[in-house]
Amino acid sequence: MNIEYIDISKISPYKDNAKKHSKEQVDQVARSIKKFGWVQPLVIDANNIVIIGHCRLEAAEKLGQKEVPVLRAVNLTEKEVKALRLADNKLNESAWDMDLVIGDLKSIGLDFIGFTGFDKELVLDEDGFGTEFTLSSEDKSPFQQITFVLADEQAEQVKEAIAYAKTIPEYKNCETMGNENSNGNALHFIMTQWKKTNN
Repeated sequence: MNIEYIDISKISPYKDNAKKHSKEQVDQVARSIKKFGWVQPLVIDANNIVIIGHCRLEAAEKLGQKEVPVLRAVNLTEKEVKALRLADNKLNESAWDMDLVIGDLKSIGLDFIGFTGFDKELVLDEDGFGTEFTLSSEDKSPFQQITFVLADEQAEQVKEAIAYAKTIPEYKNCETMGNENSNGNALHFIMTQWKKTNN
């Protein structure tokens, strides 16, 4: 395999790519690239169009990277390129052995779980504190993902409250602390308003 680094501006995503990536997924991949570097190149065709690695390309653009590693698959026909693109996305779908997943998550500790895409709730004990208290010296994300279990009716009320909070004029000027998640900001806005009312 001949891996080369090329200018990211010369690479184009496949305009009809059927695999969609959420903002959260792109953010996670960006954090992974920033933490571990490039361990898997993009695969592109003879016209520099992505075959494999659309999410990594978006993550690299988010990080402001100028060059990215690529592997050129120039000997494939158009049909083979389309088949490979679909196969790479589809064949990655498989079940997890969650006992083994949890074992690995516990072994790496809470500080690294955020890079895996798995929820830290998987390794927390019933008291919510978990069993791993050792923090590494690496830079830690200033953001946290919190998971709640709600009854259906409670969940609907929370969704309605968040949606309503976003319509309040003061919400547009609320403190986000760098958070780009509008639901999280709306929930924080509701909390601060509640504190003002009850203090």
